[in-house]
Amino acid sequence: MKKIKNNPLVSLIIPYQNQQQMITSLLQSILTQNQTNVECIFINDHSTDGTSKVVESFCKHHSISSRHLSLVHTTGKGQAIKYALDYSNGVYMMALSPFVILQPHAIEQFISIIPEKEEKGQNVVAVYADQRLFQTYSKYQYIGEKQNTTIKEIKDIFCESFWPSPVLFNIEAIKETGGWPVDFLGEGKYFSELVVLANLYSVGRFIHIPQVLSFYLQANIEDRMRKDYSPVLQVLMRKVFSQIQTSQEFVKDEKISSKI
Repeated sequence: MKKIKNNPLVSLIIPYQNQQQMITSLLQSILTQNQTNVECIFINDHSTDGTSKVVESFCKHHSISSRHLSLVHTTGKGQAIKYALDYSNGVYMMALSPFVILQPHAIEQFISIIPEKEEKGQNVVAVYADQRLFQTYSKYQYIGEKQNTTIKEIKDIFCESFWPSPVLFNIEAIKETGGWPVDFLGEGKYFSELVVLANLYSVGRFIHIPQVLSFYLQANIEDRMRKDYSPVLQVLMRKVFSQIQTSQEFVKDEKISSKI
């Protein structure tokens, strides 16, 4: 894969369906980013409320490059992301749920860690951070890795909770490993990300930033996540982690001061 250029374009892919109340917070957080070389690609997945009007207003009144697309014959997050990638001009992409709020330095932090790794000859295909969940009727909850995290603990994080944050993916690497898969009926909304994870691990390096860079606004999210993870996903995750049982490289990245 090609080495990244300075200030690479990041495509923010945002599928939505009836999330008028939540998406405004995400849009506001995008406007506060220190990394300004971004494009927004919105995909309307058969939304019937006022979310489309909120998105259209954002595209009209702000200088960020934006596209507003609609799924017609298909539905699902995987289908939406696959469709959006055909319109993407970015070097990297992040699929963002309307429930996510990015901290102002989030995208910049994701991008800034890559050049140093690539100078060492490492192909960086994915960068992820830790995440703190905000639940309506509970305190902040932190999901992340501890110092000297073991392979088993990482596996538990992915399998028993969920991917800790939005992930910065290398678009070229995704295309080289088969493209973005579509959701599988009955296997939960996060299946496509895990398939991408499994495909990418053999071709490049994942970088973990032990820092909270985003928040997820959703009540009772833990119960929903546990419900979404089927035995099929457990098999998929075993496939991913079978490749790193004999190596601790995955957890040896330089530690960045945690801001929890």
